[in-house]
Amino acid sequence: NSLVSSFDFYGSLETNKDSATDNLYYSLETLNNPLNNPDSTYNSYLIEDHFDYSYEYAIDYIKKFPDNDNKEFRIAYQFGKEVHDDLNDLYYNINADSLKNKNDGNANEHTIQLDYSIPIFKKQSLDIGAKYINRYIYTRYKTDGTISVKPEEVFLYNQQVYAAYISGNFELLRNYSIVSGLRLENTIVEGSTEVIENGDTTNFKKDPYLHYLPSFILTKQ
Repeated sequence: NSLVSSFDFYGSLETNKDSATDNLYYSLETLNNPLNNPDSTYNSYLIEDHFDYSYEYAIDYIKKFPDNDNKEFRIAYQFGKEVHDDLNDLYYNINADSLKNKNDGNANEHTIQLDYSIPIFKKQSLDIGAKYINRYIYTRYKTDGTISVKPEEVFLYNQQVYAAYISGNFELLRNYSIVSGLRLENTIVEGSTEVIENGDTTNFKKDPYLHYLPSFILTKQ
């Protein structure tokens, strides 16, 4: 028997600053004559702050059976998380115009998997298993300033995937073998959008969809 676990982490903090100078011409005469000065000049300043990190934890357990080395049971769990915090601040020196975008959010994913391998006869085996995935996304965003204003909103998204499979490995005469199986997947998607200012909420939910994935492989050694 064996038990293996792992943990990975990644993070970054970044700040970018940029500025630009633009000339404005209000007539073709001014624009087409390179000796003329522009009618006006304005400067823009951009500051971007990004803070992101993610981590993943996994654990895997495998059980062997003393009566048969080819018989095996496996259970695995994995959790992953991503977090981001982004801020873009744009400022113009004309009329003190400004634009600020703020976007925060995180994403979680849980995965559980079961696998069981069973020898049937000397040269035949049967594999069965199941898998569950739950993905959850949360995003909160807002646009403010004198150029454009959008109310603060929260977006939620959830996807669940249920899967199961069965597969058989059969050795035939003359070094031929067959691997045949069937996999089923059912997916559920739902979520919502909420305006924080007035509590207005829009929900959505897609009809569950089921996939049938048969497989058949004939090989010769």
